[in-house]
Amino acid sequence: MLEAALALVAEKGTVRVTLAEIGERAGYSRGLPAHRFGSKARLLATLAAFIHERFGQQWMPQPAEPGLPTIEAVIRAYFTRDASSLTTTRALIVMMAEGGLGDSELQPILADYNRKLHRYYVHHIERAQQAGQARADVDAHSLAVVLLSAFRGAMLQRLNDPDIQLDRVRDEVLALVRARLLIDPS
Repeated sequence: MLEAALALVAEKGTVRVTLAEIGERAGYSRGLPAHRFGSKARLLATLAAFIHERFGQQWMPQPAEPGLPTIEAVIRAYFTRDASSLTTTRALIVMMAEGGLGDSELQPILADYNRKLHRYYVHHIERAQQAGQARADVDAHSLAVVLLSAFRGAMLQRLNDPDIQLDRVRDEVLALVRARLLIDPS
């Protein structure tokens, strides 16, 4: 059922999709999503967790050494994907955009989702600093926001322009991170 929700959110957005459509797309009754999740907000919260898990399984690297090696591995993995994996990305970006609308039910769900990712990157930036891999004057919290912005901004552009070459974007993001973090970037 979450696969159906993912596809429909990517196609129509969260505002226009209905629980009945999700049940139908999943091959179940139109009422099953409402019975199973209770509300559209709870289904979307579950979908956000599902997307997070999928990103972890598909694009997060095998555990690397904490700190800079993990940050670099995540960047490489994030931008090394094929067009078939863009449905998940499109669904997340749609959810992020709609979460910022007025009194959206998504806002608290996505704020929590973003905080988890933010903590992950802050942890690894701070580990890099503690290990002497990264400059101590770097603001780990702000750099984590920049990383998430680079990931999502580049993918949003790629969704709208298939000519964008993600391998080149990956190389530039890696170079930017190294230039900002490394004590001696040469």
